[in-house]
Amino acid sequence: MTIAPPITGVSPTARGAATRATARAAPLVAILLLAAVSARADEIVLDAGTSIYGRVLREDERFVVLLMKSGIRVLPRASVVSIARGKSAPNEEVGVAAADIPELSVAVGPAKRRESDKPGRLNAREVIARSNRRVELVLQGKVGGEAVDPADSFAMSKISAFLAQIEPALELVPPGTGAELRITLNVRTRLGRAVVFYGVQLGRSATCNLRFSLERITEKDAQLLVQGPVDTSLMAGSGSPSRRVYEHAINKLVKTLKQLEVFGIGDSPGRPGSSGKSS
Repeated sequence: MTIAPPITGVSPTARGAATRATARAAPLVAILLLAAVSARADEIVLDAGTSIYGRVLREDERFVVLLMKSGIRVLPRASVVSIARGKSAPNEEVGVAAADIPELSVAVGPAKRRESDKPGRLNAREVIARSNRRVELVLQGKVGGEAVDPADSFAMSKISAFLAQIEPALELVPPGTGAELRITLNVRTRLGRAVVFYGVQLGRSATCNLRFSLERITEKDAQLLVQGPVDTSLMAGSGSPSRRVYEHAINKLVKTLKQLEVFGIGDSPGRPGSSGKSS
C-alpha cells in the first residue's frame, strides 16, 4: 500500500513538513485502511481550485490529516481553502468495498420435515414467499461491555426498512405475536489500541463480531434458512467506538442481505447470482 504524495504548489518548507508528517503516518496506514469508515466522504477544496475527497482525521493550524482510498495524506493547512463534511463525490466514497461483503450460507435445498409430516419440500426463498409475512427480531450479545438493548432502535429501523423493500413486504413484529420467521443477531464488540498522531489520539480501533440467522419457526416446519458471520472493524475518531462499529456492522449486514437472491430484491434478467453457499 502506498502513501499519496503531498500536494504541490506550496512553499518548500510547508511541503517538506507535510512530507515528513506523511512518512511518520506510514505505520498507521495498515490499521486505518483495514477500517471501514463512513460511507460519506469529506470534500477538501484546495487553493488551486481543485477538490479531493476522503475522511478528515485531524485538522489543526499546521496540517489536515486525510484518509483516502490510496492511504493517509497530510496537507499543509495553508493549502486548504475549505472542508465540507459528509459530502461525497461520484466514485469517491470511502466505505465498504465489494470485496468486504461476506458470504452467508443459504438453504437452497429442501426443508427438513419430520416423517409424520405431509410431503412437500421448500427452499429458503419459497419459505419466505409462503410465510405470513411477519418477522420477529431477537437481539443478543454485548456492545461496549453492556447487554444490547432487545429493542435497539437502530437495528430495528434498519432491519424494518430492509424487510419493507421485499415484495410483498415483510413486517417486523414483536416476539410472540405470531411471526413465522425469526431474525437473530448475536453481537459482540471489542476495542483495539488507540491510534496516536503527533501526540494526539485520532481514535481507537474497534471490532464487531456479528452472527446472523434467519429461521422459519413454525412448530412443524422449523428450518434454518440463512446464517453466517458479518464481522467488521473500523477506527472511530470520536464518540463511542463500540457503538459506531456495532452500527457499521448492522449497515454491512443489510447491504449483504440485499444481494441475496433469496429475498428477491432487485431481481432482473441481468442481475448476478447469489454468492450464498448451500447448507
